[in-house]
Amino acid sequence: MSQSFKQMPLVKIKGQMKKLIFCSATFTLLMSMSTETWSKELITEKKYNFDVHTKKAELSLIEFAEQADLTFILPFDVVQGKHIHKIKGVYTVSEALDIMLSNSGLKAHVDEQGQLIIIIDDQYKETIDMMKKSQISKAVIAAVTSTTLLGTNISAEENNTDEIEVVQVTGVRSALTKAMSLKQDASGIQDSIVAEDIGKFPDQNAAESLQRITGVTISRENGEGSKVTVRGFGPKFNVVKINDRTLATTDGGRDFDFQVLASELISGIDVKKTPTADLTAGSIGAYININTAKPFNSPGFHALGSAKANYNDLSEESNPEFSGVISNTFADDTFGVLFGLSTKETDSRIDKYRTNRWHELYSLPEGLTDDVKDLDGNVLPDAEGFRRPGRAAFESHDENRKRTGANLVFQWAPTNNIVTSFDVLFTDLDRQVSSLGIQIPTQATQYNSAVIDDNETLIRANITDNNIDGLNRTLGEDSTSLSYGFNTLYVKDKLTVEFDASFSTAEATHINREYIPHFTLPDDPDGREITLDYGAGDVLNTTSTIDVNDIDGIRGHWNGANTNEIEDEVTELKLDTTYELDSDLFESVQVGVAYLDRTTSNYAYSLNNGGGHCTPCGGAPNVTFDNPEEIFGLSDNPGYLSNESGDFPRSWIVIKDLDAYIEGVQSIGEKNWYNDPTTGWRVDDELGAPLLASGQKWNEESFDAAPSYENDETTYSAYARVNMFGEIGDYTWSGNAGLRYISIENTAHGFSQELLTIKINPSSNDSELRLDTTYSEALPLSQDSDNQYLLPSVNINFDLNDGLFLRTAIAQTISRPAISDTGVNKSINVDNTGQITTQSGNPFLEPYKVNQFDLSLEYYKENGNAYSIAYFYKDITDFISTQSNQAPYSGDAVIDQDVLERVTDGVLPETTTNKQNRSGGTVNGVELSALHYFDYLPGFLSGFGVQANYTYADSEDDGAEPFNQPGITDPGNALEGFAKNSYNLIAFYDQDGLQARIAYNWRDDFMHARDGADESVAAALPVHTEAYGQLDASISYDINETFTVSLEGINLTDEGRVEYVDIDSRVTKVEYAGVRYQAGVRVKF
Repeated sequence: MSQSFKQMPLVKIKGQMKKLIFCSATFTLLMSMSTETWSKELITEKKYNFDVHTKKAELSLIEFAEQADLTFILPFDVVQGKHIHKIKGVYTVSEALDIMLSNSGLKAHVDEQGQLIIIIDDQYKETIDMMKKSQISKAVIAAVTSTTLLGTNISAEENNTDEIEVVQVTGVRSALTKAMSLKQDASGIQDSIVAEDIGKFPDQNAAESLQRITGVTISRENGEGSKVTVRGFGPKFNVVKINDRTLATTDGGRDFDFQVLASELISGIDVKKTPTADLTAGSIGAYININTAKPFNSPGFHALGSAKANYNDLSEESNPEFSGVISNTFADDTFGVLFGLSTKETDSRIDKYRTNRWHELYSLPEGLTDDVKDLDGNVLPDAEGFRRPGRAAFESHDENRKRTGANLVFQWAPTNNIVTSFDVLFTDLDRQVSSLGIQIPTQATQYNSAVIDDNETLIRANITDNNIDGLNRTLGEDSTSLSYGFNTLYVKDKLTVEFDASFSTAEATHINREYIPHFTLPDDPDGREITLDYGAGDVLNTTSTIDVNDIDGIRGHWNGANTNEIEDEVTELKLDTTYELDSDLFESVQVGVAYLDRTTSNYAYSLNNGGGHCTPCGGAPNVTFDNPEEIFGLSDNPGYLSNESGDFPRSWIVIKDLDAYIEGVQSIGEKNWYNDPTTGWRVDDELGAPLLASGQKWNEESFDAAPSYENDETTYSAYARVNMFGEIGDYTWSGNAGLRYISIENTAHGFSQELLTIKINPSSNDSELRLDTTYSEALPLSQDSDNQYLLPSVNINFDLNDGLFLRTAIAQTISRPAISDTGVNKSINVDNTGQITTQSGNPFLEPYKVNQFDLSLEYYKENGNAYSIAYFYKDITDFISTQSNQAPYSGDAVIDQDVLERVTDGVLPETTTNKQNRSGGTVNGVELSALHYFDYLPGFLSGFGVQANYTYADSEDDGAEPFNQPGITDPGNALEGFAKNSYNLIAFYDQDGLQARIAYNWRDDFMHARDGADESVAAALPVHTEAYGQLDASISYDINETFTVSLEGINLTDEGRVEYVDIDSRVTKVEYAGVRYQAGVRVKF
């Protein structure tokens, strides 16, 4: 008789014991072709892949039942307090139980109906009698399927006796309760996410699922979850593995971009917040392991397919998404194959307003024509300068993203003692962005009517004699990764040996093309005026006499191009052994070794070493295109920044035919140009000359040595860990202590260049300074470095009975610097304002180093409710920060006198930036979490539940240097990346095939960079992210056992992201990605 979860009576143990309701994601990833009934033959002949870690009998046997997909009777009175052996490997149910129950006083019995019963050894009759006397409903009935990946959608059934009932929970509730079970059984402090079913991860993106975990927040790239932050520690502080293996990446760092991985291929994610000796070192925040699908997780044939449609309300485009998984086992389930495939295309639009280069402009503009005033209109005669951005851009990004992922797994168990796996994971991400906008020349020198606030920030002003930039950009990323893995597990008696070998490679091409014509007044250049008002809102209010919707006002100006070819190659070998001990205190010892070799390269290409190509520059009236109507057209971005009020451009002329534009620039460059000192640029066949050499293509890129690098890194590791178990009075405890040794060898290859000359470009005029530079030949460099570390860790867990657990951990751990930061390359750039920026790598960087302490109190109720409070403290003894030093240029370059006469005080400022080790600080915080089911309410109300968590993190940066720059507020001693407050609130419903969820996540205002040099926003200035909250919702309905329909909405309230420099009136970014919707159908066979 099928019943819903709420219709079933709760199983009680002796009246005062917990009601144990064991759940599973249960709905099969792929539905079984035949229904098996348990018999003595199947229990003694059919083999399963077991991996049961916990030693408490009542928990181990339930986990065992999940993995075997069987029903058995477990009298709680008999097993409570018993300790049994772990099991790992391929065995029949009978063989596995013999190992697990050895010397425990328990044994298994199969009755005439094929029912498996755990009994007291040599007391079978007494056990049965006891069960009858206390009624069978006092026994624990475990009927659970694996939620790790594949399960069977078994409805709850009533036994023929009408006394034994099977409790089966599926869907959202199943996944949440299973995740809590993993947290409860973990050897340290851990949180997990479990797929509701194969191919059915909770969110469209794995990162967006992770943000539901306590202490986890995410960063977004164009509206989609990209990277994760744990307890305030950003992506670079977290180790992300796939099946405990390192995956090659293509961003020059070690952080993982979750956008490359299809969530349909994921079965679960574990977030381990306290390290153990056997885990790869490198995480200060958390060790995050992504588990993918495997056929032995559920023997038999399974198949699933899904189709979805994705819609973005800004782009008003819908796109398809398809995924499928097929799995089967053969030869008495000793050989298995699984193949998964996912493909997704997304067209989205992101509206942006952004500013940059706040560090370059503080002094009074060279061409300021009148007094500076305060907000009350008072003249400020002593004003020495004011803060303003170097550019202000309005942009609309149209992005097309295509992602394909595939996973192929073979598993083979030639004997009961050996399981061998071979898997291949392929990902391909192709992103093409057309960014069309305009750029206000706030770096100009011709200012008047300037009004500043008490923080010396420009609030209002006018700019004259300057053009407006058309800002047309093509951004792209074509990234492919391929990884192979081989794993062999050998289990013999008390010995477990696991060998794992993997190879991963990733390649990516990142492009950034900038096509910047000018909007001008060709017939009235003296009438050009631009008004600025930064005080009207987050977005600059600006109007101009220049019409950015007029094709006739467009002239040629400047173009740039950069390409980065990135490769990453990882080879990893690991050998882990575990030996179980016959001891009252030490249950097992683990030892292992690991080898990792990683080679990462980034080869850069650009136009004229990053200097770009002038058409000529300046937007001179005579620099016209032959066919402007063919090249240009009006932008198509209705509702641009519609959530922001104010008077600013919301449409403009853009490049509509890029090929025609490229040909037009080529045609202009081949003409004979003469720069007349009086009238400016004009075509003159007698006095002029082509800007391009014969046969030269203006957009041909050449190798740019300065930012190019290659790093070879080899890591050797060894560890030892002892696992313990004991009793203190009526309480039990377990724990582990270990030591991990790491040796890191690094060889950095790169290039170094020196600045030779700085001259004025012929395109310079009174309103805009443009410079030409020459550099020395790029010289190859290399540098070796090596470091060794010894990292201890201890985790202790106390079972205080009645569902209450206390956990504590202490450890020392490290987090390595980004690979791109450890190079020897050096680059020098001279901006058109005369600002010189020198950036270099540091091959001698040592890792971040932390001593940490954790304490967690957790309470688990019998119906799956769970509550916890955790405290964490981290003492950062070694830190890495971006060090920017601003001073007058003192190098050996020859600078023309004409240049010095155009810059303030006749001195070129230089900003030198690189990474340096320094002392760190401390982080301490509290995490609260709750999972509560309303299963005590009547009727349909019993399907409701809530999940909530809150994180408080306080940080102090002991090594932070005070800011002494004019007009800059010191941000204090807070560490970058730490929001003091963050929380998640989730309400869900799960009953009778209907599943729904509404989730809100919020993160407080925080300083995400103490030095904004890495973002070209504000070198040596702090950059902040404003508080952000997002509302998501989803609903699905199981039409029957085969078909499920679903609908999901992301960012339903259309929230935008805001960033600013130093104080909130200096906004650097306002970004809206719109609302995303997804509708789909899933089919299971």
